[in-house]
Amino acid sequence: MMRTHTMLFLALFMLTLGLGQLSAQGRFQQNPNADALFADGTRLYRAGRYDDALAIFESLRKGEIVHQKTTAAYLMAAKSSFALHHYEAVAPVLLEFIQRYPESDYLPDAYYTLGMASFVTHRYVDAARQLLHAMELASDEKLRSASATLRVASRCAMWKSKASLRRMSAASPL
Repeated sequence: MMRTHTMLFLALFMLTLGLGQLSAQGRFQQNPNADALFADGTRLYRAGRYDDALAIFESLRKGEIVHQKTTAAYLMAAKSSFALHHYEAVAPVLLEFIQRYPESDYLPDAYYTLGMASFVTHRYVDAARQLLHAMELASDEKLRSASATLRVASRCAMWKSKASLRRMSAASPL
């Protein structure tokens, strides 16, 4: 009886271990077409053809199969939108990315890009918060330094906006 329980336990353990490995491997599938498309999108982005690059990155990130270029496609779609001055399109893409892939190596860059989009749309508090996340997560010194610089600029702009609002309200006849 003890031997039967032990065998059953081992069988269940091995099944669980196998399913866990399948789950981890199934998260990102290898797709040679994704590599080629991503390379094309990157080439178009570097050539300044942001509309064409965005279309490719959007197709890669919205595909039914999660592949080795899915997370990079999220970031490049957001960067393409930013380059096109479609700043309001950046946040939904990157917030979805952050929620779906919280362990991604691209997280610092995602927060940095989100912070830049917030900064240029005058959402300085959001920009400062997102840039702080980028600084905390970044292992790359250049990204950490750029985040810190832009975060200081966000804080200054935020205080300047508040001072301007105080002056306007003080001058208001109401």
